[in-house]
Amino acid sequence: MTTDDLADRLLAATLATGASYAQAGEAAGCSPATVKRRMADPAFRAHVAELRLDHVRRVEHRLAELSGRALEALEALMADADAPAQRLGAAKVVLEGLLRFREAGEVERRLAELEARLGHGPAAFANGHRPVRQSDATDRTPVPA
Repeated sequence: MTTDDLADRLLAATLATGASYAQAGEAAGCSPATVKRRMADPAFRAHVAELRLDHVRRVEHRLAELSGRALEALEALMADADAPAQRLGAAKVVLEGLLRFREAGEVERRLAELEARLGHGPAAFANGHRPVRQSDATDRTPVPA
């Protein structure tokens, strides 16, 4: 494996975790311009998209594993009659979390439906399409599709 291959692997892995072009370039030992140039390559962009999906799935799995214990801790806080402020805080966390969970599920469902209709998804990255997310507009240099 060449040094360039190792740098590309590190660059892709860093971008997949949500790093900006500057952060990913620093981690891989290259400039943001090089990162932008690599992201202009449809195959590299598709690889980053696949890694990003894998990263998100791993994080979701870890959170799901912790959710049972987190709910038990919130239940214990809510049951503590001697700490009304903690009870109120725990109740807020539970209700806000439930709302966010439902909203995220609805957004994911609707996005998947739209992607299916349009024929987009991770494979679309290889065809030169690049979904635009809010974080892309504020944290990263836009990449021409």
